[in-house]
Amino acid sequence: MYRSLGVLLFLVGCDGGGSVKLGDDSGVVSEDDTGKTDDTGKTDDSAVEECKATLVSFSPEDGATNVPLVPEIAFTLSEADSTAKITTDIPGTQTVLDDGVTVVWQLDGALDSQKNYSVDFAWCGGTQSLSFTTLEGFADKVENKAYALELQKASIDQPPGVGGLLGDQLPEYILMQVMQADGASITFMGAMADPNSNTPEQDVCMETIPFPTADFSAQPDFEVGPQDTTISVSGVTVTLYAMELTGTFAADGSSIQDGTLAGSVDAREVADSVGYDAGTICQLLGAFGAACTACPNDGQDYCIGLVASKLEGDVVSGLNLVEVTNPTCFQ
Repeated sequence: MYRSLGVLLFLVGCDGGGSVKLGDDSGVVSEDDTGKTDDTGKTDDSAVEECKATLVSFSPEDGATNVPLVPEIAFTLSEADSTAKITTDIPGTQTVLDDGVTVVWQLDGALDSQKNYSVDFAWCGGTQSLSFTTLEGFADKVENKAYALELQKASIDQPPGVGGLLGDQLPEYILMQVMQADGASITFMGAMADPNSNTPEQDVCMETIPFPTADFSAQPDFEVGPQDTTISVSGVTVTLYAMELTGTFAADGSSIQDGTLAGSVDAREVADSVGYDAGTICQLLGAFGAACTACPNDGQDYCIGLVASKLEGDVVSGLNLVEVTNPTCFQ
């Protein structure tokens, strides 16, 4: 019997490889060569990845007020983290920018004005919560109002040196009426003012200007374009290439301030109306240190860059523009 007991003890003392473990009475099964968890539930420290990502920046700032109705909600980490997550009641979708470290919340639409919103962000290294309040909306203050921008008082920055020459040659006003506005966009109808009127009134002998829908997410600032836009003046149709119009509404919506109009025109389109051929117009520009550049339609060097700044104008009470697409005055 004692012999059988000795054999049994010998077998218990053998490991899987047939070797004998002497003096190990702890009852703990040792970790094998693979580094996997042993029978005690302990984990190999080398198998746990340390989180090295830190939060570099985020927007909006926590507690921010007057935040645009289409804000940028973004969190930038020091390095990529696949576990990073944004949680909020704001309708939208989480995405990661091409840099791989900026996590953003793409809104489904504009937010409500003067409302508080909260956003939570979690990543492998911690959490960040923020809240912000949106600005007062301008849609109700400006919708359906018509403004008269004073072109003759604007600063003609491009071409250089020709502002004084143009002076009274420019129409006195360009009229703009807000046809639609919300937290994200604004749509204007444009028209030239009647030169024979003592007050800003629409010249119905000229086509209305089809301004494209503009970005209004940073209201009270707006930005129209850039987009090619056709303008008809005194029977002459001109394309304003890459037209861009920017400005800022006054706090009460009573005026447009700090406006800028930019684009380029083809000298060949205005040659007949000014009495010079396109080549001569470009030569005259050279005397002022300017030059005609390649036109986007055919690449020929006949386009003139135009920039007018300091455009301002007040609301014209009672003015409602009508769309004119085919005037007969000059036929």
